[in-house]
Amino acid sequence: MHSATGNSPTARPASNTGSDSTSASEPPFEPMPDAHQTTGDYTGGRELALWGPLVVNGLVRVASDVSVGGIVHARRSWALTGSLEIKPGSQLTTESDVSTGSLCVRGPFKPRVGGDESTDEVSVMGQLIVCKDAKIALGKVIVLGDVILEDMTFLYALSNDRTAWK
Repeated sequence: MHSATGNSPTARPASNTGSDSTSASEPPFEPMPDAHQTTGDYTGGRELALWGPLVVNGLVRVASDVSVGGIVHARRSWALTGSLEIKPGSQLTTESDVSTGSLCVRGPFKPRVGGDESTDEVSVMGQLIVCKDAKIALGKVIVLGDVILEDMTFLYALSNDRTAWK
């Protein structure tokens, strides 16, 4: 009984006297199609959850959180006021810089297409959270906030690069 049927009134129980474990007040999750490509900029006002490839030839602007569960490639840059989370088994590639409120990396992050080339700069205005076994190849990281590391070998790898912590 945990499958959502939509926003019809019959999808909810008539009385809510007991404690049920399902969240009936939340709208059903509708994932994006397997592949989505846009030739211009992408602007989103809500949370963006990606479970398939997304290719954006312009600037990606999202006013809330971005959760990446597939492969995401932005040809220009990311401008986020929320958080950017890269889940295990997913990948984010960009050919330009990333500016975000919070960057949480749990999977591979490729700043530029074509291997281990590093981007010029990644700016994080809030928190940089790097979970264990995360892979990031960055040229310069500017963090105006907290840095949370679950694996100290990542910090050692950053110290051998041209990384600036401000």
